[in-house]
Amino acid sequence: MKSLVFDTAALKHNLEVVRTRAGDARIFAVLTGDGYGAGLVELARVLRENGIDSFAIGDPEDARRLRDAGFGEEQILMLNASADTEVLKQLIDLNVICTIGSYETGVALNAAAEELGTYAEAHVLIDTGIGYCGFLPSEPEKLLQIFQHLPRVTISGTYTRLISDSKDISHQMELFQEALNTLRQQGLDPGLIHASNSAALMQTDNIQFGAVRVGSALLGLTEKHRGRGRSALKQVCHGEATLDVVRWLPKGSSLGYEQQVTLRRATRVAILQVGYQNGFGTERVCTNCFRAFFQALRSRRRRYVTIDGKRARILGRIGPTETAIDVTDLKCSEASVARFQIDPRFARGLHRVYR
Repeated sequence: MKSLVFDTAALKHNLEVVRTRAGDARIFAVLTGDGYGAGLVELARVLRENGIDSFAIGDPEDARRLRDAGFGEEQILMLNASADTEVLKQLIDLNVICTIGSYETGVALNAAAEELGTYAEAHVLIDTGIGYCGFLPSEPEKLLQIFQHLPRVTISGTYTRLISDSKDISHQMELFQEALNTLRQQGLDPGLIHASNSAALMQTDNIQFGAVRVGSALLGLTEKHRGRGRSALKQVCHGEATLDVVRWLPKGSSLGYEQQVTLRRATRVAILQVGYQNGFGTERVCTNCFRAFFQALRSRRRRYVTIDGKRARILGRIGPTETAIDVTDLKCSEASVARFQIDPRFARGLHRVYR
């Protein structure tokens, strides 16, 4: 038994923290990457049961999966802009709000809607520093053309994507306001305005606008916002696996697959059939040099799993598919369950369970 377990109570707690921070703003629950590893449809169902009716996705197939799963009335925002007419026609058929991030994607969306004999709904993306996609505030004429010359497209919103690790987002917000002012000066309505992602929502006030887009915060994956107290986020996910082998090895025995260790005493060893190929021990690489240094220090600390609430030290390195545990001082058997920390974004080959 190898499971990726999601704590529904912790998820609900995080949602309430997000609601408090968002105030009156609409919450778009971001479900990219198969719901950050929590399962696109499974996570969406729990969120819908708790009042969320707007979702944001990154793959056209995600829209189909949600609609096929019964999410017929909920708003779905496609975050990635596309100029592929066939993809855009599929999104229009599924009643998805598309993203226009360039003149070309806007023209393609208009053509797709005209070919279907209908209208498309879209939000316009402003590039304030990420550089992947979006209209530059320094090129207002391109932005104005989108709002003025796409007769088959209803533009219902305008948004930007903030840099998650930025300490100071004031410059990005100045650029975003510049683009919004350009529209308003021409008598154009930007529609629903949104900018905040999980990191920005949790650490910055007064940029909620009409909506926020939240994904990692719901699962407690924004690490520096975890802690104690009602306003802190909780970790939602952990891994569980039954012990496969429990045996005694004498002092001096070698142990390990890729890098062996020598046991300094007679040791009762348990084997966990989970390794780094399952995402165990895998961490998101931090790009901030200061935080990356402490991340490296943490990775060198002794790692543990817990069995019946008691810690059991990992012996040597985590292997590709197996991990050795020191259970010398614990009462356990091959039927015992080990619990371990794991990031759901990297988890593979584990059965997903909601409790």
